[in-house]
Amino acid sequence: MKSISSSSDAEKILRSIWPDTMEYKEEFYILLLTRANKVRGFYKVSESGVSGTHVYPKIVFSLALKCKALGSFSRITTLPEI
Repeated sequence: MKSISSSSDAEKILRSIWPDTMEYKEEFYILLLTRANKVRGFYKVSESGVSGTHVYPKIVFSLALKCKALGSFSRITTLPEI
């Protein structure tokens, strides 16, 4: 498992999993972590056009529980520049 100790570590991981749609479409991912900041997984929660995306907390928290992301999870979203 990869470990995150700084924001640059998180950026490297996210850029490796995020497709090339970052510039023109809004997407919402979660990065699931253990208490030791080791990456358990990631999941694209939603995506839409350029004006916004809907995120349902029930989905986010159920994914965190199923993945046993006991430490924390980070939300990551893009804001397209269109």
